[in-house]
Amino acid sequence: MYNKYVTAEQIQRYDANIDSDSQIPSNLKKNPSIREVCRAGLYLYEQLMQLHCPESLIVRIQWTAGKLSLHKDPWEVHSFILESYKNNSLLIEDDMDQDEFKEDRVKN
Repeated sequence: MYNKYVTAEQIQRYDANIDSDSQIPSNLKKNPSIREVCRAGLYLYEQLMQLHCPESLIVRIQWTAGKLSLHKDPWEVHSFILESYKNNSLLIEDDMDQDEFKEDRVKN
């Protein structure tokens, strides 16, 4: 189910983007469920860019939305994530800096 704000032209643009993405294996591009998650992720990307969300954060949000979409309607998940970002209720963990990451890895 497409988000009510997505046009046929957007879907065509998303499909072209997915088809030309060399990082997505061909077999995944052909999987309807994966393709729908990718479309919803591209929609989310566009919306977050319009809100001036930092690109590094957008990537993290997209990955999270994609993971949460497993066995769910990806449009509902991505729309929920977007609305949560808009109303400032999306919980985002701080990034660990490289030194903290290395120290954490050594402890464990």
